[in-house]
Amino acid sequence: MQIKRYEVSKIQDAMQQIKNDLGPEAIILSTKTIKHSNPQKIEVIAAIDITELNNQIPGRAWCKEQDGERRNGSFGLPQGDVVRKYDEIQRILEKMGPVNDIREEIKSLKDNVELLVDVIGLARFRQESEHLAKMYQTLTANGISKGKTCHIIDEMRNGRLPENEKDYASCLKLAERTIASSLSKIDVISKTRRIKTFIGPTGVGKTTTLAKLAASFCVDKRKKVGLITMDTFRIAAVEQLKVYAKIIDVPLQVATSKTGFEKSLKALSDADVILVDTAGRSPNDAEFIKNIHETFSKNTGVEINLLLSPSMSRDHLLETENYYRLTEYNNLILTKVDECSRYGVIYDLVRHAGKPVGYLTTGQNVPQDIENATPEKLAKLIVQNSIH
Repeated sequence: MQIKRYEVSKIQDAMQQIKNDLGPEAIILSTKTIKHSNPQKIEVIAAIDITELNNQIPGRAWCKEQDGERRNGSFGLPQGDVVRKYDEIQRILEKMGPVNDIREEIKSLKDNVELLVDVIGLARFRQESEHLAKMYQTLTANGISKGKTCHIIDEMRNGRLPENEKDYASCLKLAERTIASSLSKIDVISKTRRIKTFIGPTGVGKTTTLAKLAASFCVDKRKKVGLITMDTFRIAAVEQLKVYAKIIDVPLQVATSKTGFEKSLKALSDADVILVDTAGRSPNDAEFIKNIHETFSKNTGVEINLLLSPSMSRDHLLETENYYRLTEYNNLILTKVDECSRYGVIYDLVRHAGKPVGYLTTGQNVPQDIENATPEKLAKLIVQNSIH
């Protein structure tokens, strides 16, 4: 696809330039007024399928490999390149600070990129198979970003697509296998770590999740469990965990510092598993993140679990994960999955984080509403967009 940007005073001027440059078959991807321009200018983004451009320019040959980079299909711009360029620009702009105008420009740029990927993706996939075009629409409707959907379908093209055009169910199964193969599994070392810490933003469900796992370790796995809470910021947080500890008959220690945490570990030295609750502070609190890192990350016997809910917006999820990444956490736990309406955001989060998912929580009931997460289970959730 050939893309050109124009700055004009009137749309009519752009139309004439587009016709001269790209021909009558060109399409306009977006238009917007350029802020603070004097005199006022309009930005117009136009594009044309390169195969159409070839027909208009005699002797011009466009090949599938150009500038040493393989092109997919008959378009001159790979979707992956578009998305990577957008990500690079977004990172640069975000470093400039939280200025409203910049945020608006980022959003506008994102909208334009997604529109462009839609145009490229649907056209290219439909050329090859109606299955792929339908799959593109299904996965994006489920909440996977358009760029990552293109990557998934590119991987699917390397697999065996069903020959029968009506056999879309087989295509869905191929999508599940493709997604599952791209997700990480919990490593053996992490599974055997005795101390398991739970971190995450306020309201994500850390204390409830800890209680569910404590009951599971006690009842199902017959382990001797000890609890530590470092959440002394939230009103009645300690009392809440005391209630859980009393119900399942396990000891509870309260710690307010790294030194207190180490003393609590000694007090629970005979426990098979120690579960540690932490305060739900804002990830923007740099001092809090630093304390988490110093308390847990340097202890190789501690497994750090970051709890996030896919019911959050994609941007909020990715931004929160970025901040907590400084703690060097080991695994993700996805909470309140039952409150989510589009599960594709899980794929975006997990691929962005590059970390495995240990558990999914699907309700408030203790200890029932928690289950082990596997790449296969996550892939099925993402593709079928249902927890049932």
